[in-house]
Amino acid sequence: MRAWGNEDRVGIQITDIPGAVTAGDTFEEAYDAAVEIAQILLQQMEAQGLDLPVPTSVNKI
Repeated sequence: MRAWGNEDRVGIQITDIPGAVTAGDTFEEAYDAAVEIAQILLQQMEAQGLDLPVPTSVNKI
């Protein structure tokens, strides 16, 4: 996960899930939105019969 922002907006990207990029007015809002988009995208991938992404090893972060 990568997070960036300033005093007005915060963005979050879940790098292991293609398309999982979101933003919010606070880190908490952006985080909640990231969890939601991750769930949606993973459910869509599963429904389409696609392989789910393998999480990046903590040693590579």
